Amino acid sequence: MRVEKTVQGEKYKVKSLKVAAVAIICAAGLLWVEVCAGQTAGAGASTGMVSGKVVQEPGGQGIRKVIVTLTPTEQSDNPSTYSTATDAAGLFRFEGVEKGRYAVDIVRAGFFPAKGTSAVSNGQGRWVDVAAGSEVALPAIKMRAAGVIAGKVADAEGDPVANVSVEAIRQGGSSAGVVRNTGPGDPDAGRGVTNDLGEYRIANLRPGQYQVLAEPTPEITPAPNPADKGRQKDKAVYTKTYYPGTMEEGEAGTVQVVSGGTGTANIGLLTNRAYRVNGTVAGVGTPQMAQIVLVSRGGATLQENLDEAGKFEFQNVQPGTYEVRVLVVSGIAEGQRATMKVQTVATPVVVDGADVTGLDLVAETGGTVKGKFRVDDDSQMDWTQLAVRLEPLPENGATPSGPVLSALQMAGGTAEVDAEGVFEIKDVPGGTYQLAVAAKSEVYRDYYTKSITESGREVADTGFAVTGGAGLDVVVSAKGCSIEGAVTDKDGKPVADADVVVVPATGQRMRPDGYQSEKSNGQGMFTLRGMNPGKYVVVALEGSHDDLRSAEFFAKYGQTGEQVELSEGEKKTVGLKVMEKE
Repeated sequence: MRVEKTVQGEKYKVKSLKVAAVAIICAAGLLWVEVCAGQTAGAGASTGMVSGKVVQEPGGQGIRKVIVTLTPTEQSDNPSTYSTATDAAGLFRFEGVEKGRYAVDIVRAGFFPAKGTSAVSNGQGRWVDVAAGSEVALPAIKMRAAGVIAGKVADAEGDPVANVSVEAIRQGGSSAGVVRNTGPGDPDAGRGVTNDLGEYRIANLRPGQYQVLAEPTPEITPAPNPADKGRQKDKAVYTKTYYPGTMEEGEAGTVQVVSGGTGTANIGLLTNRAYRVNGTVAGVGTPQMAQIVLVSRGGATLQENLDEAGKFEFQNVQPGTYEVRVLVVSGIAEGQRATMKVQTVATPVVVDGADVTGLDLVAETGGTVKGKFRVDDDSQMDWTQLAVRLEPLPENGATPSGPVLSALQMAGGTAEVDAEGVFEIKDVPGGTYQLAVAAKSEVYRDYYTKSITESGREVADTGFAVTGGAGLDVVVSAKGCSIEGAVTDKDGKPVADADVVVVPATGQRMRPDGYQSEKSNGQGMFTLRGMNPGKYVVVALEGSHDDLRSAEFFAKYGQTGEQVELSEGEKKTVGLKVMEKE
């Protein structure tokens, strides 16, 4: 079982899904540091010291003004955070560090942590503790110069378009690094805005191939075509456009970014016809605030407020079919926490060459998902160490995202399990979901979710529908499977901090607990525990990678990885060659 980790109360999610067995959401991409007793220290000291150097790769020269922060983890009794900056030689030093466990964060505009930056290791992995009266000198922390994408956004006549948001997304990118780079932003993605000349610049990007997308807001509209002589009834709007000039993501080109270099992406902004959509939504009660959200089949969203009578109007809706959700906010008051829920409208909105007016929509009341846990052998378990989360199944071939998914999570898509093993999640919008289970304790590392049934029907793989509600019986077992081994390079040398990932070889492609990802330690060793019985593909990757659950990931690595079949409670050892990926 993987155990849920929290840094200062905030959970860090990774793009590649980290759900595993009975546990999800692990704080990946951190350099965990130990200040160990027995290392150099002043006699009788009550605190520890940490020192180190940040250098540029390649070259090895020190980098100045890198912000270095020691952040206590959930296993530290000390709440203090320590921060300093490197000097002109790239050196840093912390004194008076209280006893506890810490992560190292590094931040420097124009740089990102280099691949292969390793954690301090005492031969037992990266989890280490600060001890009083000790000092540790960290190995050199390496950073690489980031790259830039720059260009111009223009209309069909070549005239510049100002105030257009431009986003660059690294192909196969992941924001998880070995040392967490907390700023300035995700090194695998970036955003800029065009100036009055239509020019933009996106800095702090990790080397690799990027798709570049221009996303004009509805307020930015093209001038009317003089040839229409004012007779055109349909309104033309700028539409999101991928470099070099297409609306389809699959047809987009890519831009190469190299360390310290600048890639160029000029985008010809496209136009599309747009139409009005208006009507009334009933069934939302009298909330303090409510919004209607149109979600396209491609995942794009449009949002408008509902007035007191439930009326709405969208001015610039492009052709397509849209799912409808309503976000309802209540309880807004000083000193109180607002509550949010998501309601579903069963009928989609279809826009096809004409305005859609006078819609009468009805928001359905969300259901309640209840459940109870038990152990397969009826042994005792501290159920309060578990939590659950609902994960929406893909609709129309695309994974739900954006404001609807965010609102679902904010509205109570998670719940704690009580001492009796019971949980309840209220106001769940209609749809199909899977249940992901998280553990808070290492005690349950080897447990896995054996079965989830609704009315006697197994739903762990298929998911379950929520209309008026759902009642689940969840069975866990201490007989989880495990895979351990070592990662080496082409020369047989151990590889530290490789991503060792496991995906189902057949079936269960959408089940969240069929996937795991762990980093190899300083000796290249790894252990994956608390896995479901079944057939798997195990791969070791150096560098960022696609979403583990995506078809693209399986197409790349499904046939080249190590094939492993596990029975309940079984442990297997494998040797992996790292697959480099820039």
